[in-house]
Amino acid sequence: MNSKTIIMGALSILCLCGCKKPNNFKACFKTEKEQYVVNEEIVFENCSSFNKGDENSGVVWSMGDGTAKFSFGNESIIYKYDSAGDYVVKLRIGYKEGPADEIERVIKVVD
Repeated sequence: MNSKTIIMGALSILCLCGCKKPNNFKACFKTEKEQYVVNEEIVFENCSSFNKGDENSGVVWSMGDGTAKFSFGNESIIYKYDSAGDYVVKLRIGYKEGPADEIERVIKVVD
């Protein structure tokens, strides 16, 4: 084998071993309480953990009413619901193609 073949082989192995990121994502969010009234501001605090170096990754919030919100890293969001109901809020962090993590909780909104 010539030196060019050996170098190319070594680079291929390094890429295969080093290109896949570990899944250290852990989705987490919390709110001050479990029940809110219509049009009350709700602070959704993002307490997620990220891979080292990915702390500024994009985050997708599904608010349970057809609305999606986007934030970065551990930024909190504020949201209001304009009608009563039980809303399944989902937070997804990570990469589109994985690894990723998500969590969901029900937020109750009353009149």
